Amino acid sequence: MKNRCGFLVLAVVLSFPLGGCRRVAQVLLSGDDDVSPFLSGQSCPNIQAELLPDYDPCDGVTCDGHGTCEVQGDVGACACDEGYESRGYHCWAPAAEARTWTIMVYMSADNNLEEFGMDDLAEMMDVGSSGDVNIIVLADRSSEYVVEDVGGIGDWTTAKLLRVENGALTELDDLGELDMGDPSVLADFIEFAITSYPADRYMIDFWNHGGAWYGFGWDEGDGNDALPLNEIALGLEDGLAAAGVDHVDVIGFDACLMATLAVAQTVAPFAQYLVASEELEPGHGWNYAAFQAVVDDPAIDGATLGEAIVEGFVEQAEAYGTDNDITLSVIDLTRINGLYPALYDGIEILLGNVGEYTSDIVNALRDAPAYGAMVDPRQSYHSVDFWTLHDGIAAQVADFESAYARLEAALEDMVLTNHAGPGLEGSNGIAVYFPRQCTYYDDAYDDVAGMGIWRAFIKGFWSDASDDVTGPEFLNDGHIADLLFEDDNWMQVYGRLDPATVDHLYYTGFFFSADTGEVEIIMGEEAADYDPDLNVVSARWDTSAVTVSQDGVESSYAYYRLIPSSEDGLLELTIPFAYFEQGADADVTGWVDWQILVDASSGEPIGDTFFLYGFEDEEAQGVGELVPVEGAEFVPVVYVLDVDNPDDSGWYLFDVDPFSATEPLEFGFAYLPDDVDFWLYLSAEDVAGNMDLVWVFVENN
Repeated sequence: MKNRCGFLVLAVVLSFPLGGCRRVAQVLLSGDDDVSPFLSGQSCPNIQAELLPDYDPCDGVTCDGHGTCEVQGDVGACACDEGYESRGYHCWAPAAEARTWTIMVYMSADNNLEEFGMDDLAEMMDVGSSGDVNIIVLADRSSEYVVEDVGGIGDWTTAKLLRVENGALTELDDLGELDMGDPSVLADFIEFAITSYPADRYMIDFWNHGGAWYGFGWDEGDGNDALPLNEIALGLEDGLAAAGVDHVDVIGFDACLMATLAVAQTVAPFAQYLVASEELEPGHGWNYAAFQAVVDDPAIDGATLGEAIVEGFVEQAEAYGTDNDITLSVIDLTRINGLYPALYDGIEILLGNVGEYTSDIVNALRDAPAYGAMVDPRQSYHSVDFWTLHDGIAAQVADFESAYARLEAALEDMVLTNHAGPGLEGSNGIAVYFPRQCTYYDDAYDDVAGMGIWRAFIKGFWSDASDDVTGPEFLNDGHIADLLFEDDNWMQVYGRLDPATVDHLYYTGFFFSADTGEVEIIMGEEAADYDPDLNVVSARWDTSAVTVSQDGVESSYAYYRLIPSSEDGLLELTIPFAYFEQGADADVTGWVDWQILVDASSGEPIGDTFFLYGFEDEEAQGVGELVPVEGAEFVPVVYVLDVDNPDDSGWYLFDVDPFSATEPLEFGFAYLPDDVDFWLYLSAEDVAGNMDLVWVFVENN
């Protein structure tokens, strides 16, 4: 549950009439601190367009050594030896009677998800292995979080090999402390499970934190080592080869953000089906009672088992009240080769005249669901729904329609089962990396294997979007916003955009700050309305800010972000905190976003989850639901805007008493104090990173 967060010491002490912001020795989110989400004047780095690589339909299609790849139409397919069946990348040797399964669970629970791991082992024990089904787990636990006897073998802090029985665990071996981020550990586990428990069909379930194309499985006991995608591929390749097996039936990720094109491309040579989530997963993750489906009928195939896992996940999320913002899909990896010819042709069309289509792509990107989004976009994962993105482009670009029809047909073949909660309408089962601005592009993506076609597209798009583009410009004199006062504290703020500068417009926002006389404390951000006919940006505000409280006592103002959900009538409210695992007098442990889905008409919360993003030398560390330890505390964070000294702008702790992280929090809205003056801002941003602002100062007396 970590993200690319670093630290910075800022030599500034602030006072604030609401209680004050206190300087901390380590301030969250300092990576790229020269690029403020609230300051204009940023521009794209030198994104260089890449040539669209030559497309080889047989690239990577080895056919498991039991045939050769042949181009059929424009798709690479295996011509297999006698006795083998062609399935995408594979030459499959179907068993005469496929009635046995070995399910391998790679449970990297040496982290703050350990409690959920023990719950999932209990769910597996409710099912248990049988004469036809073996459930084998490599469970690495922590010494920091949970002391619990599980399955009758006591507590442990090492890595144990386990066979799951009905109501118990059989310990096969204690392997001591293992680095679950070492691909050789993954390979050894696969070899052991398959050679010790051979079967007709196999599944590998990766259990831990996920980080989209950054990888999987941060092991706190071994320096937060993880498995990036290339190491996942290495572990799978070596383990299966050592076991004498060409591929498995199912690979699943009970982890956040792993239903991406990059992940699917990585594991496609090793499996027929992928089960994964586009969005963050709640801590309870999958419902492992779903394994009952294969125990009841060992003849089921991987697609049917995947469907049972999706159904179980949804049922459990409904029981926990976490079903509003969940996704899970089953993807047929043998169909992925059919996707690339249409994708290649479509991208070739778009890049051939990218200047004409830039605005259409911007519109589609803006409307596609995004996953792993943080309050500060510099730290987000920037995954968007692949299908909805291309559907949005096709709706505007006539030349793209033919390629999209083929692309859509390929996606329909690939995505066999898909579920998305009401807060994630438009999530169709597979995501792709596409930051909303090129300023947020991570150069590490240049090294992700198999994504050359996609990189050529997004870099070509950005190269054009940033070429000779000055960005959106407001026409208000002196950049002073128009302000209209209403009754009952309500006011409306307006900005007028130059229509010649809106072609690449991506986002319009409203934010407000309390004025200390020296700096401004930004208290909240909302999506602003944009009228494309009048080119007017507007927002309505009633001088209130979010408050958080505990035990029914109002305790503190807090920063918030409020944006419309993908489903009409719902709003996404996010409140960020610094998380202190050892109490607020110790070092900051991570950044927590309290994500709340709100009914827009009633203002009532529908569901909420605390997600923890950690940090380790500004490297991605995955993300997942927070499991606070006893004594852990929250402190609200706010953004300090110092116009005179921009280097001192950034996220600071609010100077209030900390909240217990193990007790329920409540949120509300309250008016700012009468003696606090404030600034109102409207922003307009384009995909090239250009931003313009209008503002107005309001004396609150």
